[in-house]
Amino acid sequence: MKKAISVLEIGTHKVRVVIGRVHDNDKLEIMGLGECPSQGVSKGGVNDVAKVEACVRNAIKTAENQANRAANDLHCVFSSRELRSKIHQAYVPVLNDDQIISKEHVDDVQATAQSASFGDGRQKVHFLPQFYSVDEQHPTENPIGTKGDKLFLTMLTLHVPSNHLINLGNIVSNIGARPASFAFSGLCAAQSSITEDQMNRGTLLIDLGAGTTGFAFCADGFVAYTGSVPVGGLNVTKDIARGLQLTEEQAERAKCIHSDCLNKPLGHTKHVVRLMGGPKGEDVSIHLPNLNTVAHARLKETFGLIQNQLDQQGILHRLSAGVQLVGGGASMKNIEQLAEKVFKTQCWIGEPFETVGLPEDKSPASYAAPVGMIRYVHDTESSREGERKSFLSILGRKGK
Repeated sequence: MKKAISVLEIGTHKVRVVIGRVHDNDKLEIMGLGECPSQGVSKGGVNDVAKVEACVRNAIKTAENQANRAANDLHCVFSSRELRSKIHQAYVPVLNDDQIISKEHVDDVQATAQSASFGDGRQKVHFLPQFYSVDEQHPTENPIGTKGDKLFLTMLTLHVPSNHLINLGNIVSNIGARPASFAFSGLCAAQSSITEDQMNRGTLLIDLGAGTTGFAFCADGFVAYTGSVPVGGLNVTKDIARGLQLTEEQAERAKCIHSDCLNKPLGHTKHVVRLMGGPKGEDVSIHLPNLNTVAHARLKETFGLIQNQLDQQGILHRLSAGVQLVGGGASMKNIEQLAEKVFKTQCWIGEPFETVGLPEDKSPASYAAPVGMIRYVHDTESSREGERKSFLSILGRKGK
């Protein structure tokens, strides 16, 4: 029987524990799922350990009962407004007499690249090889057997404040489990829902969370860039609450049920809706054009921040396949049409492929990150010849 893998996702909106396994036919089965409204979390970071631990205990108990097994090892999916990405290059000289590059040279250049420092208080969480080159000539996936003076490796490295992962690890340890691994939610979501064809042709995955919005840009078979912006669905809710003088509970309900991200003219449709539960228990009327204007403005700004980062990296022109939206925010009405207007390319709502057992009453897109983490752990632990490449080759290209 295939090994069950347990994943913990501590988000600004929800804490989730998902237990699942991947079968030989590549089908992923969800065996247990526990969810709890988040407390003690802000912008993806922990600000009250005791409250977060209580949420994790609640979620893990539900998941374990459904799966009928203990979640002793937890693989942690994280998001962070302090996540940083850096593209850099390392090289090693080819000193043997025939100057033919061997596996030892590949191992040496990877070790040199991974030794890079990112300053005090920061910890590397992902090292994503992109491509090799010999004497800075044409990029290659496998340089072994090539003749040259120097072997270069271009890579993308993700790093976060060390305390961020220490806090997550302590929370897991305090509830009696083992923190088995950590992975960025944007990369996990890509692992579950981006195909190899999309990765080759240029696809931007956007993971719309409550506190932060993560993204991964894949092109030419590897992750070209990834990152996070410090705004999310909760910012939309707070903007609506302030702009329309609502409670946050009312604003969240208005956002999820009535808002339209396109902010298009309403024509002859009803312009006013009533919300229950005002500050004194009374109903409140809101004008839909006002609601749509607020939601549209914040989401357009969010997409614009991501677009600017890609433009600054000089890679926006490689966006050929389109934009895929996942996460809780992907369920907002017409959000894919808004993304199409901003990025000027096709956009669609993604979901984990080949996955069974997800809740039927919730959007599959919101589970892309934890499902992707299950696939990542499965692929890295099994690594059999012919299996789907782990993290789409760790969402980069591996040395042979």
